[in-house]
Amino acid sequence: MAIWYTSQDGAGNMDGTSAADAWAVATVNGTSWTTLNIAPTDTLYYLGLITTKLVINRSGTAGNPISLRGDYSGQECSVDVLQLDTACVSGMSSRTNIDFYGFTFRNATSDLISISTATPDKIRFYDCTFKDTLSTRRGLRFQCLTGGLVSGCSFINCMGTALYITTSPGVVVEDCICTDCGELGASNNTDGIAIDDGCDNAVVQRNTVTGQLGGDGSGIDIQDSVSSGTIQVLRNNCTGGEGSGISTTGNPTNLLVGNICTENKYNYFIKGSNQVNMYHCLSSNSTQNGIKAGATSPTYNSIQLTCINCIINDANSPESIFYINNSPSSALTIDNSIITTGSTYALSGSGSVSFATFTTGIDSAAGTTEADPQLYPDYQPKPASSCNRAGKAIDAFTHYGYNGRAFRKGTPTIGAFEQRFV
Repeated sequence: MAIWYTSQDGAGNMDGTSAADAWAVATVNGTSWTTLNIAPTDTLYYLGLITTKLVINRSGTAGNPISLRGDYSGQECSVDVLQLDTACVSGMSSRTNIDFYGFTFRNATSDLISISTATPDKIRFYDCTFKDTLSTRRGLRFQCLTGGLVSGCSFINCMGTALYITTSPGVVVEDCICTDCGELGASNNTDGIAIDDGCDNAVVQRNTVTGQLGGDGSGIDIQDSVSSGTIQVLRNNCTGGEGSGISTTGNPTNLLVGNICTENKYNYFIKGSNQVNMYHCLSSNSTQNGIKAGATSPTYNSIQLTCINCIINDANSPESIFYINNSPSSALTIDNSIITTGSTYALSGSGSVSFATFTTGIDSAAGTTEADPQLYPDYQPKPASSCNRAGKAIDAFTHYGYNGRAFRKGTPTIGAFEQRFV
């Protein structure tokens, strides 16, 4: 469990044994880590500004990762390649059991970090920052056989998709922040977080995406069309995007619980998933539709959207709150949800639509509802809200609201929060 140190030009004796005697990064990049005695369970600190990419020369082992850290107090590491290299990190194509902590990566001419082969395993990023990419370039392109994790990372001004993940079963993306990513008016490669093919049973939770640019982009885009497991999208916040807040396309069942989407073009865009279960989600003040299902081209068949205990608070939207578009053989089930009045129409579009029994807050199958669900500015229900203890029991396992409070069994609160007034 040795601790080693490296910096741009090295320091002191340059034997890597302390911050005062750090290796030059050229030594770490160009020498076998076995020769340098960097081994599984070891920690390697990168110090200060580094203007050359990092070359990773050895893997950890199961349960014994190599920890690469950029968070040494007072000498936090920024890997800024000044647009003179294609990436900030290389050598990851066959690595396993590598953990990154606290780096800032910026200014590569391609994706800041691209891990794009099928062999990496148990690669984890904690509290890293990815920023300032060129047009269409990603912050992190990630692929991992098992145990992939991106936790607490920030993505800022990434002009392509900020975080793109593919072929990573069971990957977890949590507590990340994406701010002002994408490119205004761009038609592709402009998502905040994109989960692509081969990500069975992925979990995307507690992330915040703000101001995502790109008319066809999404704050969170679930686009896995080959996996069979359930992808869980839990307690995320997507606000102020040019395109969609959360979108889904593909074959697996997608479970959306406790999400808040506000002020996006489409707060939720169900493009082509076979089954999407939305529980306790909130949509507010979309610039076009609260929930859109289907698309003009291509035609998506058999979209099955279940919306239970949700609040669709899109009274100011210029178009319909629910819009079902060009989706033959599709079904929309709304139960124990509250839809606010005031938009041009509550439900419109083409396609076969079925309704469950409407109860709390909904007067008819056409979607006529109460005018005000009585919410605080943070969307938690006020004591007088008809959301409180008015929801429907969903299933046996526990769901959690946006603030981490578990929903009651039997009579949960409608919306993204369990009520705080008991």
